[in-house]
Amino acid sequence: MKDKSTWHCKSVTLLKRQTPDGLGSYSQPGLLLENTKGETMQVLPPSAKNEKPFLTDVEYERLTHANRNMKNAMMEAEQERQANHKAACIKAFGLSKGELVFKGEIEKGMTPEMCYASWGQPWKILKISTSKELWMYTWNYKLHFEKGILVKIEH
Repeated sequence: MKDKSTWHCKSVTLLKRQTPDGLGSYSQPGLLLENTKGETMQVLPPSAKNEKPFLTDVEYERLTHANRNMKNAMMEAEQERQANHKAACIKAFGLSKGELVFKGEIEKGMTPEMCYASWGQPWKILKISTSKELWMYTWNYKLHFEKGILVKIEH
């Protein structure tokens, strides 16, 4: 690295090693670096040079278990959030319209409140008259309301 060329990590590998006493094993990350000239170099962490384990098998299993538990907890929380959102949509708009809002869908006959809950804030709302509105989501998606009811979907 004396020539100051730029090096990029080409791969990371977990290298299985035996403990110095021979009674166990541990994992060390090995990095393969490549510079702009195409030269490669393998780099081990400082702990590998001193024969100190970077990550023992027991620690690896503990981390794997903790990650799995965290992932499961996050999935359960997301499922609960989705169930609560669906229940709130159905409570607010009734079974058929509430399920559509929950799925992010719209249909003729919906109110502006339902469309807002389903698709979010339009980027532009044009008041055509006192009883007519045009909601624009993109140049392709436009919702036409008459007297507070969705009467036409353009796309």
